[in-house]
Amino acid sequence: MNPTYYYKSGNVKIKFTEIEKGVKLYINSGSDVRNMTNSLINNNGTVSVGDQFTIDQSLNYIVTVIPDKNSYNTSYAFEYSTDGSETYEWYELYYYQWFLKPKYGY
Repeated sequence: MNPTYYYKSGNVKIKFTEIEKGVKLYINSGSDVRNMTNSLINNNGTVSVGDQFTIDQSLNYIVTVIPDKNSYNTSYAFEYSTDGSETYEWYELYYYQWFLKPKYGY
């Protein structure tokens, strides 16, 4: 997720580059860690090497890794980037920084 108040809109792009045999990966998104109900693969299927996903930056996402029974080859890798549009104007950032940001961080 892009930092709050720094991007007006955009997406997070995720591409899986390596998945060893012996592991199953799932990717879901949602508004909160307790609400990850949007499976990014039909029928809550597993992720494959080369799969690429685009997630709206206003959502959070989670990658769940489940190793097969008696499997020791469970590594995986993915790349991610963001295409968030231009930042807010300086006066908007000032307002968010001083009046809306919680006292002890985000």
